[in-house]
Amino acid sequence: NFISGNKEGGIIIDHLGTQNTVQRNYIGTKRTGTESHPNLNGVDIAGNVNFVRNNIIAGNTERGVTIERHVESDAIPTGNVVENNRIGLSLNDVMLPQEKGVYVQGIGNTIQNNNISGNSIAGIDILGDSNSILNNLIGTDRTGNEARPNTDFGILITSSNNTISGN
Repeated sequence: NFISGNKEGGIIIDHLGTQNTVQRNYIGTKRTGTESHPNLNGVDIAGNVNFVRNNIIAGNTERGVTIERHVESDAIPTGNVVENNRIGLSLNDVMLPQEKGVYVQGIGNTIQNNNISGNSIAGIDILGDSNSILNNLIGTDRTGNEARPNTDFGILITSSNNTISGN
């Protein structure tokens, strides 16, 4: 699927959404996967135990993947997994920045085995506790050999008890 050009989110999983999988999509790019055609945010998750895997998520205006509750009365999102995505890079490794690659304001979520590069503020921004950031390529091309920097921060954490390993 090509999910692009939407005024708000490309894909929104509401706070009641559980066990959903977003897989093998081009989110924020044109059909070729090499040029941006932005949504405001690529994938926006407010629910629990959802999976975002094997996508190209690039060129969105604000965030590639957002994990946060939509209103204060919702439960804090937990158990979501973002894995094996290219976030901020096109199909051919060209930077198609969004402000933040992955933004997490949830608890106990996992960001693993992604290539998160070329974003204009941060590759990953964590504001929730007890999240895991594992085995990602951050600020490089898909081989890990050439720089594709996130402008300000690779990983920005303003919370507690998060695990960062193997990146």
